[in-house]
Amino acid sequence: GTPFSKLLELAKKTYQETFHKDPMVECVHAGLEVSLLDKKNAMKKISVGLNVKDNHTPSEAMQISCAEPFEHFLHNLIGKL
Repeated sequence: GTPFSKLLELAKKTYQETFHKDPMVECVHAGLEVSLLDKKNAMKKISVGLNVKDNHTPSEAMQISCAEPFEHFLHNLIGKL
């Protein structure tokens, strides 16, 4: 597969190992900032994040209870890179 698919597969496997369930993988507009950081498209990247509702509105809010588990997942993923 492509390097992108290898990174995505690693993230999915790490999520499964961390939470013992399959991740929800979606292609959405979120993560635009990641692309802006790499204008030459030289890096392989994925965007992962916390549970957020009402994005980009005054009511935007994050589900606090997901912060610590997300940190654990991210630590595990970075450790595999």
